[in-house]
Amino acid sequence: LKQIKEVIHVDDNRVFLAGHSNGATGVFSYLMKNATPFAGFYGFNTQPKVHTGGTFVENIKNRSFLSFSTDEDYYYPPQANDDFTALMQRLGADYKEYRYKGFPHWFPAFDESEPAYQILFDDLNQRKRKAFPSTLTWEFDDEANGSIDWLQEMKLDTLRPKADGHQPLNFKITTWLSYNEEDELKAETVDQDAFDFPRASGRVVAQYKDNVFHLTTSRIKSLVLAISPEMVDIKKRVKVYVNGQLYFNKKVGYNTSFMLQNFEKNKD
Repeated sequence: LKQIKEVIHVDDNRVFLAGHSNGATGVFSYLMKNATPFAGFYGFNTQPKVHTGGTFVENIKNRSFLSFSTDEDYYYPPQANDDFTALMQRLGADYKEYRYKGFPHWFPAFDESEPAYQILFDDLNQRKRKAFPSTLTWEFDDEANGSIDWLQEMKLDTLRPKADGHQPLNFKITTWLSYNEEDELKAETVDQDAFDFPRASGRVVAQYKDNVFHLTTSRIKSLVLAISPEMVDIKKRVKVYVNGQLYFNKKVGYNTSFMLQNFEKNKD
């Protein structure tokens, strides 16, 4: 993405990720771990799971995901898609699943996929990234993934106890489709968690309004607020409350070296 931006004019707020199968799972992983550069995410026959760490599904609330699934898919079963969609609805996420009946892990006839792609491009054409959203939720278990939009360089302190509300979200997968030796699709009974959580995580919920920031943190040692004049009135003081305590109460100014370094890093 950085290389593309170095040679072609790109609207920073109109960059999207889409993929199929393992590629769609990669798209979902970016949504969970590094969503900042992107405006929206699209997956065809997705397995919505991070395989390199925890799957912190509340991170989806910072962006959007459109899922295109099929009812004969061996890669991720319809029952799991139903439960995942129900979880997204409980979270109030910008998420929607479109399911197509009578297809396996792909659209065998290209014409049959045209309605799905029309949905994708209709969504893409009307969507733009909100670079400075007023509310952010971010959970991570690897400091390489400790940034989202204006919450940056978050560092973990997993020796601290979890704050109230810092609990993993998960559900059970009980049925999986697979092909037998006669190449017939059969449903198998399974008992597995949808997500794994191999490491302790940290979590931040942050919001701002009228020059006041409120941060609720759990197992976080430190973080950086990257403040834009599009977010605050720089003529006035900025107040930052962390877990209910006033932590910062000063005016902020422009930092030329930070702006140049940030642009050089990602061309955004």
